[in-house]
Amino acid sequence: MKKMRNITMILILIVSVGLGSLLGWFLWSILQGDNSINYAEYSQCLLYSDHNKQKVDLTRRNNSQSVEATFRNFGKNNGNINQFSSDDLDFIKRCESNMLYQADAKIVAAFNEKKVINYFSTVVDVVKGLTNNKFYSYRLPELVLALDDKEQLSFTNNLIAFANLFVNLFGLSIFQKLIYNLEIDNKIVSDNVTKNNQILALIKVKRNGRGLAQCILFTEHSFQAEMSKNQYQIGFHSTGSNISTFVHEIGHAISNYAGIWPKERLYFNQNISAATGRCTANKELSPITIRGFIDSPNDMLVCYLGRRVGISNNASFQQQLAAWSFIQSGYGRTGGNSELFAEGFAQWLLTPDDKKALNWQVLNEFYGTYFKNYYLI
Repeated sequence: MKKMRNITMILILIVSVGLGSLLGWFLWSILQGDNSINYAEYSQCLLYSDHNKQKVDLTRRNNSQSVEATFRNFGKNNGNINQFSSDDLDFIKRCESNMLYQADAKIVAAFNEKKVINYFSTVVDVVKGLTNNKFYSYRLPELVLALDDKEQLSFTNNLIAFANLFVNLFGLSIFQKLIYNLEIDNKIVSDNVTKNNQILALIKVKRNGRGLAQCILFTEHSFQAEMSKNQYQIGFHSTGSNISTFVHEIGHAISNYAGIWPKERLYFNQNISAATGRCTANKELSPITIRGFIDSPNDMLVCYLGRRVGISNNASFQQQLAAWSFIQSGYGRTGGNSELFAEGFAQWLLTPDDKKALNWQVLNEFYGTYFKNYYLI
């Protein structure tokens, strides 16, 4: 009797293992099949069923339709270039074409209402709003003075307007948390690139020991109006404003801030060595663990934009293609998701009203609502 019971248990175990393996194979087959679907071929990239029939004009020398030229000029070292098919390129163009219908006027008006309250009136006010340490004096006024006299007023007005808008959108406390150090460093300009797409700024994040801080380095030429306009015209940057570079770097800054777990953000721009006043962690303090979200804001943007046009999370490459079609930036398309996030951030905040299309409307949904809610900011 005992022997029969043992045999029965063995048979049940064998059958269970077999059924489990069969179920696993079945699920794996489904996932593999989903991955093999050519979403680029089937998606029509229709964002809204009811929208304005008029399109905005985004014509540039390398405009939104010149996808091949963008990647030929700026994406030679991008490993994904070899994966492109004619269907993929057609998909991006199809998406771009469907995104150029004018944004909902009510959405644009609601966004502009965020500009009503002014916290800052001068560049000095902006510097005070950013400053969060006792050891370092920000050099933003010095950067303004480095501009030609005829450019200073325009840049100053745009900078103050942006700072006020940011505070209205995200709050003064976050604005003050973003940057520990802002300095001028002309050495960051690469010698082996043309003046049209040279490095104009860098953001450094120090995350070791008890210190977590980020510093932004600009060159004396980072805010030149002609350079900003030219980089936009050739399709390299998403906007042509003379504060594009500054807003782009703030985009990196808030992405880095958002990626830190809310309870750990108290360490942001804290415990930094007073000896230099720069991004140097105080090694005399005992190390702590600074946790972050599993999903990077940069990658989350790509997933969100991909899903917005019906691309499954199982098709990451084609989600990337969809995201590229939203953000009109050669730099964003070929610089990785971090650069795409910063370029999208600048495109969202700096696009003039007459250029706001359905792609801007979706970016407004992401940065203005989804991003803030998901990362609890």
